[in-house]
Amino acid sequence: MEKEIKIAIISAIAVIIAAIIQSGFFNNVTEEPTPKPTSDIRITHPSDSAMVNMTEIMIGNATNIPEDQKLWITIYPQTAHKYYPQNPVNIQNDGSWRLSIQFGGENNVGEKFDIVAVLADKNAQKVLNDYMEASAKAEFWKGMEELPDGTTEIIKFTVTRRQSISTELQSAKISINYPSNPAMVNVTETIIGNATNIPEDQKLWIAIYPQTAYKYYPQNSINTQNDGSWRLSIQFGGENNVGEKFDIIAVLADKNAQKVLNDYMEASAKAKFWKGMEELPDGTTEITRSTVIRV
Repeated sequence: MEKEIKIAIISAIAVIIAAIIQSGFFNNVTEEPTPKPTSDIRITHPSDSAMVNMTEIMIGNATNIPEDQKLWITIYPQTAHKYYPQNPVNIQNDGSWRLSIQFGGENNVGEKFDIVAVLADKNAQKVLNDYMEASAKAEFWKGMEELPDGTTEIIKFTVTRRQSISTELQSAKISINYPSNPAMVNVTETIIGNATNIPEDQKLWIAIYPQTAYKYYPQNSINTQNDGSWRLSIQFGGENNVGEKFDIIAVLADKNAQKVLNDYMEASAKAKFWKGMEELPDGTTEITRSTVIRV
């Protein structure tokens, strides 16, 4: 009797399975589509809460941007309450990009500006391009009360306009002759340059900014020769930083900034650990910047 019951149960299960297969149930089960990679957009310069000049070269990286989307940078002066779109971003094959940005005019020192990175679909791109063309034709950029439909905000942070470079600092002539921009560099390189017309209360410093670390790493201050030439040994990361980008930044530092930088160098040497600086100290003025790639 028990054997007959088992046979009946097995037969019933077989009938149910056959009915399910015949109904095409399994044919209706579809595989989940493979999710698309998430867009990765970063602004490496300037950083959040930084002091900026009236004109800056914004530097960043962007990967996995959808084909129907375009990356745009807009500037939002907090005193104007309007968005000022910049030109669309031209992304290189390696994901890097640069864009010249203007933060107000001579009278906007000390004011705050929001940097807003957005992705724009095709409809939004048309609105933004039409605005840029009309503004260029009229030679007047009135701004936009709102960004157009079809824009998606990805990044937003605030910077502050610093005082314009004084005439005295503008007369300083500083160049980085080696390595060139962009160049491939070894883990250790000797940077070569020239510097003339440096004000007496200023000192030339080089800072290295690894674009993956988001920190400034001051090097030793530079001793300029009588003919204006200078050399400085620099280390670009470690053995694991091959292929990464590093900004070489030449700055002039006033006496207060020199003290902060010297204190950082002394403390780092004593601890045998260079943790970097989130921002360069007040009293530093960026003169030139170039980007190199580690080999």
